[in-house]
Amino acid sequence: MFNPWFGDPGAVSATWSEIAGAQGVNQLELAAPNVPTSVLNWRAGAWLNGRRYEYPDEGLPSVTVERAIRDVLSATVQTEPVIAAYWKGRRGNVPRSQTSWHDVEVGGESYSVAEVSLDKVAAAYSVSAVPSYPEWIIGADYSWSLNCDKDSPWTVIGGCKRLVNKMHSQSEVETFLIDIP
Repeated sequence: MFNPWFGDPGAVSATWSEIAGAQGVNQLELAAPNVPTSVLNWRAGAWLNGRRYEYPDEGLPSVTVERAIRDVLSATVQTEPVIAAYWKGRRGNVPRSQTSWHDVEVGGESYSVAEVSLDKVAAAYSVSAVPSYPEWIIGADYSWSLNCDKDSPWTVIGGCKRLVNKMHSQSEVETFLIDIP
């Protein structure tokens, strides 16, 4: 799921297709596994029709994408509880007093991991002045997962075909289907 790019305050956000088109990149190239990182990560922002667009705070899905994720998950899979893994020191506003936190290292990266509800994750995202979103959200039954890579402008959802196809059919988000063998 490509997270939209934001323009000036109050402006309509631009889709990835629009930004890519302005850069001379088409959708098929965006979805290709061998696309150079420099093409996909326009971290400094992009120009479209004479206006500058900036990618939202890194590692965060847009509110539109986050809402679509919750709607699809609540209608498709078991969502309570979930396992949330935040980058070390970025736990947002998830109530720490009500949560048991564990610090883990995976592949040399440090995470703070907690078992919480998806609603708590969403609440932390929506009320924080500087919102923080977990890099990983995993269903407690391990049947689905979300990854909001802190260095990439997209959110990855994984799980059964029914879940993935339902996410792909959402008109308010821009998605590509990727088959991982």
